[in-house]
Amino acid sequence: GHAHGGAVSGVNLFPYTENVNKQVRVAYQAGPWLDWYFEPKRDGVMHRVRPYQAVTLVADANQRWGSLQWAFQFNSLLDEPAKWRLGTAALASLRLFEGLAFNLMGQAALVRDQLSLRARPLTDTDLLLGNVQQATNFNVQLEFALSYTFGSVHDTIVNPRFGRLDLEED
Repeated sequence: GHAHGGAVSGVNLFPYTENVNKQVRVAYQAGPWLDWYFEPKRDGVMHRVRPYQAVTLVADANQRWGSLQWAFQFNSLLDEPAKWRLGTAALASLRLFEGLAFNLMGQAALVRDQLSLRARPLTDTDLLLGNVQQATNFNVQLEFALSYTFGSVHDTIVNPRFGRLDLEED
């Protein structure tokens, strides 16, 4: 499992009154990255604490027809700068009619920070279930879904607060 802490600071490039319709935010995060493992990793550790940093650019737009969200992030370990990740992700939501939407999500990343590769070899079951991290330099994911939302018409308002903004699968 992961636990993350640290300072987050950011700024929205549009006035606060525009938050309902559009935002472009830049955030910087720094702090400890804590991992606990169920079995030893390739370097023999069962847990670790490392200092990390992340810079994220996020753009959101909400319109009557739906919404678009895009994020771009660079993160790295402060004590080992060669361990880094560069990723992007996007979500398009098209309102088909009141409450029902078609969602298309995708993400891609250059991966140079894999720390959670386990020591023992992967089994066929591990590969089939896809619940174990495999060694890679590049990650691509594409998903689509239908969603139904009910309640206030303001449910889709972009939340301007800066939370954890990771694109990582780690």
